Amino acid sequence: MTFFFAFVSSFFSVFIVKAVPSFEAGVKPVSFASSSLDFYSAYSLILSLSIRERRSASST
Repeated sequence: MTFFFAFVSSFFSVFIVKAVPSFEAGVKPVSFASSSLDFYSAYSLILSLSIRERRSASST
């Protein structure tokens, strides 16, 4: 449940931070590509953190 909440919150934060400036400047493919790249990096970061959290929980 914690992983799902973190995933959704990070997705919305990345989407809002990236979408607002791109809408103001007119939607461009470059900004869309950079936003998807940042979303992938944020997703991988959360995935590694959740795996680490799961390992620590199982070890105790």
